[in-house]
Amino acid sequence: MNKLLFEYITFVNKFKSNHNIMIIDLDMIILSVTNHNFFERYYVGFKEGVNLFDCLKHLPLIDRKSKLYESLIESKKVQGYFITQSINENNEHLIDRVYLSPILDNDQELIGIELECVAMEGLPLVNIIESDQDYQLYLPLLTKREHEIAMLKYVGKTDLEISTILSASGSKVSEKTISNIIRNQLYPKLGVYNKHDLIKKIYNISVDKFIPRSLIATNQLIVFSSLDFTTSKVNTTAD
Repeated sequence: MNKLLFEYITFVNKFKSNHNIMIIDLDMIILSVTNHNFFERYYVGFKEGVNLFDCLKHLPLIDRKSKLYESLIESKKVQGYFITQSINENNEHLIDRVYLSPILDNDQELIGIELECVAMEGLPLVNIIESDQDYQLYLPLLTKREHEIAMLKYVGKTDLEISTILSASGSKVSEKTISNIIRNQLYPKLGVYNKHDLIKKIYNISVDKFIPRSLIATNQLIVFSSLDFTTSKVNTTAD
């Protein structure tokens, strides 16, 4: 094992043992797990010495998750996404956030990956909605398509990214169409004039507490976050 990577694992086990962290080498072997019980609620096989992807293949959307790891290795920048857990029969879900952070040596070379899962237990529950009746009850102002676009815009997606996401799950939707729906439908309906105010409005009227079923696959992945994860995790252990 790389010496700096070993030192970083020692640091994590000593100072971040209360976090939900896995350290993974560039062969995707899990080297360290700080909280086995937390990760076992997703899959019991998350253990030291196991290939991470041998575990992820038992969970939904492994292809899309794989692309995040590829992006991290190429860019050396933090990646992230949200996962959900159904907790009752009322479509109420808890959300956890996953961060994938590069571990770099003193020459800024990638030597490993830190996966940290942050339990969002302090957040209010979210509701998964799908049927026309759900929309009439909870979001009478918005159509299903408008809600999808509003939520993707809320988590930081560009119009082009929204177009790609929605086109992947159905008929093709152009970037221009997305822009037109935002400007000509969402703005007037929510009484806003720009994207900054749109995001504030979504939060203020609790639209963000209702997640479209179409953005979730098999009760797992909601949307890949493009929040401003621009700072890489540099190994700070002593020389």
